Amino acid sequence: MKCRCSTSAVAVDLTAHRAYVANAYSNSISVLDTNHNVVVATVPVGAMPVAVAVDPVTKRAYVTNYNANTVSVISTRSNVVVATIRAGSIPVAVAIDPAIHRAYVANYDSNTISALDVSNTAVGPTTSGQATR
Repeated sequence: MKCRCSTSAVAVDLTAHRAYVANAYSNSISVLDTNHNVVVATVPVGAMPVAVAVDPVTKRAYVTNYNANTVSVISTRSNVVVATIRAGSIPVAVAIDPAIHRAYVANYDSNTISALDVSNTAVGPTTSGQATR
C-alpha cells in the first residue's frame, strides 16, 4: 500500500475499518480502507502533521500539526476538516479518552498538555496544564 511520504503516525478505527496516516511532508492525512488495503481519501491538514488519534464515539480524528501549533479535527464520516484548534507550541502527540470525552495534546516546546472537550460535534474549550521534563 502506498501513501504520501513521509508518514509519521497511524491511528485505526476498528469499527469503521479505516486507518488514518499522518503524512508529515505533504501536510495531509491518508485514509485507508483496511478491508481492501487501499487509500480512499487524502485530507489536507495543517503544516507538518505528526500524530493522529481517532475517537470512534464522536466520529472524529484529531491531528497535531507540528509547524502550525494547531490540531485539525477531521470528520471520519466525510473525511473533511471540520475545525482547527490552537494548541501549545509544537504539538507532538495526541490521545483520546472516549470515556470522559477528552483529547489530550502534548506540546513539546511550551511544555504543556492541552485538554480538549470532544463530547459532541463541536469542539469545546481548551485548557492547558504545565508538564514536567
